[in-house]
Amino acid sequence: MLEYPKAIAGGMEICLRLFPEAEGIIVIEANKPEAAARMRREISGRDLLPDGKGIRVMLHRAKYPQGAEKMLIYTVTGQEIPSGALPADVGCLVINVRTLYHIWRAVVEGIPVTERIVSVTGDAVANPKNFLTPLGVSVRELIEAAGGFAEEPAKVLSGGPMMGISMRALDVPVTKGTSGILALTARSAPQVEESNCIRCGRCARACPMRLLPSSLDRAVRLREYAEFEAMGGMNCIECGSCTYMCPAKRYLTQTCRDGKAGVMAARKKTQTAKSAGEKK
Repeated sequence: MLEYPKAIAGGMEICLRLFPEAEGIIVIEANKPEAAARMRREISGRDLLPDGKGIRVMLHRAKYPQGAEKMLIYTVTGQEIPSGALPADVGCLVINVRTLYHIWRAVVEGIPVTERIVSVTGDAVANPKNFLTPLGVSVRELIEAAGGFAEEPAKVLSGGPMMGISMRALDVPVTKGTSGILALTARSAPQVEESNCIRCGRCARACPMRLLPSSLDRAVRLREYAEFEAMGGMNCIECGSCTYMCPAKRYLTQTCRDGKAGVMAARKKTQTAKSAGEKK
């Protein structure tokens, strides 16, 4: 937003031409006042819509996981997305500022997505940096460009500390979905064994989707995917808050992720069987 405000505002204008009755809201965390001021200067005077609507900047409290799609829609509009529904079902479309930038480049300059910004950080990295990276570059090359490992990492994540996925190898390419590489030492990522749930309820209090992670965890471990779905497990946004708060160190986010995959596999199996029966 500080470096490419014109392209971001231009991308928003292109989207508003596709949805002429919509209002464009650029939501920025309150701890980024420079970005908010820069975007406000850029959009001043831009008003494409006949009813007075246009593009505006809204400051928001910096709170995790405020940026999650469902949470953002609720805090901005007050609307809750029903289970199984999409943002479009409540009249919303959530677009990252980087995506707006690439929309502008594709439409105005005819340049497709060939690069993205990747953060390489963590206490195991010698010189943490942000890189403007061509798609296809290997993760190992990025880490080497950041000075390599200062210490042997205990865990390397693709993504951030809360929602990142553990990587088994470094010889994998950067894709358009790669946001960061986080290499942690054993001090930052201790391997702690799970213990029995003590029914403290901290995971439920931490869950922004008002789920019961401990109950979802139990259902998945018993492979009761229908029960997992009935309890609203498919609404989990995998933010990691429940795992972070759990004093028993239960892998609650991982089991919810596994549960969602189990439900989708069961749905696919049912649909395949139904299609085969219709063909007969």
